Amino acid sequence: MSRAVALALTLTIFSASCATYEGSRDTAALGGATFALGMGAWISGDQLDNESIALTGVAVGTASMLVVMGSAIGMVILPKRVEIALRIAHELVVLAEAGDCETVIARRQDVEDLDQLVYEVVLMDDPSVAKCFAQ
Repeated sequence: MSRAVALALTLTIFSASCATYEGSRDTAALGGATFALGMGAWISGDQLDNESIALTGVAVGTASMLVVMGSAIGMVILPKRVEIALRIAHELVVLAEAGDCETVIARRQDVEDLDQLVYEVVLMDDPSVAKCFAQ
């Protein structure tokens, strides 16, 4: 397997692992840099009359452009980490109001890991959640 194919597969795996806006943004940046390198290899190979370098550059550039396009779609449709944290925090506040403190205590780390500000302001400042932690 050539290096270009291996790189294309690696980029595809990275782009398929985007679950949030931020992940898509990071993958798009990586894909854009790899696209520039691939196009540079294509131009260099063409100027040096080295067909293998030129074809490798075209393969890497094409795969990278597909990754960038997929990431752009991900940035449009996937939620931001703060949105996910807000959804979970809201669910936990509802559970705390219903008296299900075990679930609130068990899942508070999910909110904290996603967004510290949502954790502090939305979740921990809620009176019903505070009652759960006071017990």
